[in-house]
Formats: sequence, structure tokens, C-alpha cells
Amino acid sequence: MNSMFVVFTYGFAIPSIYLFTIVPMILITAVDKLVIVYWNKPVVLQSDLLSRSFLSVLKYAPILSFFCAGVVTTGSSGIFEKVQVPVIIYRSEITFAKD
Repeated sequence: MNSMFVVFTYGFAIPSIYLFTIVPMILITAVDKLVIVYWNKPVVLQSDLLSRSFLSVLKYAPILSFFCAGVVTTGSSGIFEKVQVPVIIYRSEITFAKD
């Protein structure tokens, strides 16, 4: 889940990050399927209504994530331009009145 968060957060700005996440996602999916098949015991009184309603909303998450990441990265022009921002050093010089 952490890798998916990182991919959807920074994937628009760093497209190669999608390639680096394919292998972990395949391994996670395979291990999850094995765990479900061999170690998960089905609950007798469990309805799939909550799962289906959650998945119906969750299918729009990547689209929303791409939109939000696109808005954020296009909002900061420093990502696309090679302009160095000058460093501002704030100095606080306190002077006391002389009596």
C-alpha cells in the first residue's frame, strides 16, 4: 500500500517509478492470493455487499489520483523549468536604543 501511495503521488513527475513498482506489485498480488487460498478460512455470516460497494467507489481512485497529482505538479513551475531559485537569508538585527 505504501508503494502504491508513492507511485500515485510522484508517478506523474517521475514516470519511471511505474516500472520500479511492477515487480513488488506482482509479488504482493501472488502472495496475497496464496494466503487467501491456503490460510484464510471463510466466515459463515459474511455479506459481500460492503466489499462490492467499496470496490465500486475504489475503481475511481487512480483517476482521481492522476488528476490531483497533475494539478499539484503543474502548479509548481520549478519542476518543469531549470531555474535556480535564489536563497534568501533572513537576518534579524536587533538594536537597542541608547539612553
